[in-house]
Amino acid sequence: MIRLGVIGYGRRIHNIIEGCLRQVEPDLCVVGIVDPDREGVRARLSPCDRDAAFSESLDELVRRCKPDALAIGPRCNLHAHYAIEAARYALSLI
Repeated sequence: MIRLGVIGYGRRIHNIIEGCLRQVEPDLCVVGIVDPDREGVRARLSPCDRDAAFSESLDELVRRCKPDALAIGPRCNLHAHYAIEAARYALSLI
């Protein structure tokens, strides 16, 4: 099982998780999310991910949820910022 942390859980990253990643790893589990739109994210989450914890920052997500990998899916202008921040951790990036 892959424990996935997600930064920016919009429709596009949701479709990547559901349409691609779960085909390769059906036991993938979203364990933590950084996104200000909690209601919108909760509406999109698959039933198996409903227990995902929301965090205010990437550092909090990593410390609290202990993911195996991170998916970076915010608006395009924020990808590099979060990728640079995520590079501090020994985690795979999606």
